[in-house]
Amino acid sequence: DYVFDGEWSTPYNEEQFPSPVNHYGYTKWLAEEYIRCYKETWRIIRTSWLFGGEGSNFVKTIAEKSRRNEKVAVVDDQVGSPTHVSDLSLSILNIMSAPSGVY
Repeated sequence: DYVFDGEWSTPYNEEQFPSPVNHYGYTKWLAEEYIRCYKETWRIIRTSWLFGGEGSNFVKTIAEKSRRNEKVAVVDDQVGSPTHVSDLSLSILNIMSAPSGVY
């Protein structure tokens, strides 16, 4: 999230050079660069739109509105990849034994 500006018409991949959308994205990118330069082995995991577990989130909100047959109004200028926290947790366990890289 935020390390890319959203100007591409196709999904981003791990090899693409970041183009931060704002200062927050820029600092995330700087942190990635720091990790790459100062750690012998490293893994950077880029994720966004987490859902699951406790609390509210986009997926739970949409599902609840759908169950109640309520009107759903959302922005249409954002694209994301919702990621369930359990799936992310399992992926992180696998990534820990993988080579250094961006995942």
